[in-house]
Amino acid sequence: MSPSSPQHAERYERFGEVTAVQQSAEWAWIAPSGDELIGAAGDWLVSDVSGSWSVADAIFRATHSPLAGDRWVRTGDVVARRLSAPERVATLEGSVEAAAGDWIVTGPADDTWVVQDQDFTRKYRRRTIG
Repeated sequence: MSPSSPQHAERYERFGEVTAVQQSAEWAWIAPSGDELIGAAGDWLVSDVSGSWSVADAIFRATHSPLAGDRWVRTGDVVARRLSAPERVATLEGSVEAAAGDWIVTGPADDTWVVQDQDFTRKYRRRTIG
């Protein structure tokens, strides 16, 4: 089942502040699952209290608004679903093992990533109509 499957996924709004610095060289980082992921040269190294991760330049610029210096605010909507069983997820940075209870999130550029349950409500809120 795809992360955007309407029977399991809902629309959420991204919110919160992050720090971000565009990187000039490829780098590796470790996902909460323990999987090693690769950020490409030109990607952004994005951080908040939950950790750090990479975001491709075009996606970052479309989903973040500058505040001051290296501080940015997260913007836009995503589609997300909560897993009832573990699942291997292909992301732009590599493959990640998501645990039951984690969230699979798909952005407007059809990029997919995993968010641990304890971080999801701190970064996303259900999109309401009206």
